Amino acid sequence: CMGNIFIKLEFCDGLKMSKLQKKIFYDSDTILVSTQYSQKDIDSLKQTINLSKKIKKKIILTTNSPTFYYKDYASLVDEFFIKNKRLPIDDEIILMENEYFKSMSKKIEILNKKIEQISKNLNIKLLRKLDLFCDLSLERCSFLTKDKDKILFDGSHYSIKGAKHIGKKIYDLNWLDLN
Repeated sequence: CMGNIFIKLEFCDGLKMSKLQKKIFYDSDTILVSTQYSQKDIDSLKQTINLSKKIKKKIILTTNSPTFYYKDYASLVDEFFIKNKRLPIDDEIILMENEYFKSMSKKIEILNKKIEQISKNLNIKLLRKLDLFCDLSLERCSFLTKDKDKILFDGSHYSIKGAKHIGKKIYDLNWLDLN
């Protein structure tokens, strides 16, 4: 339903934009499209981009956030903590970062490849959320902040301290440089 934003100024399920949301939309030169895309969203992405161009809005896309192992209300680090009654230490953190990398949802990566192709074909800036978590060359994904707080409270949702950690990383990487 992303096209609804540009055509009807409403969100999914017919939810209308407030006056403030409409004002922000009209006053914005750039729209950052960041969602947990479904195949239906990806199917409508080209149309959404074309609609944005018609109303002179620059679009920046993000990929889906990585989704990691989460079973019976426990992430990998939760299971470690329950079993060992402590957080992992340095060497164990490296091993667990490898496990997080291996546990990533393959379905998300398939969708991300489609988003990347659309971005490339339409010459649209793309921000890869995976880069905020993972080092692909080392096959490791962060799961704890420097203060040893969980980044995600489950398999894909930020904890408060995790959101601050990711926000700082976005800032440090100059990820949102619009030039």
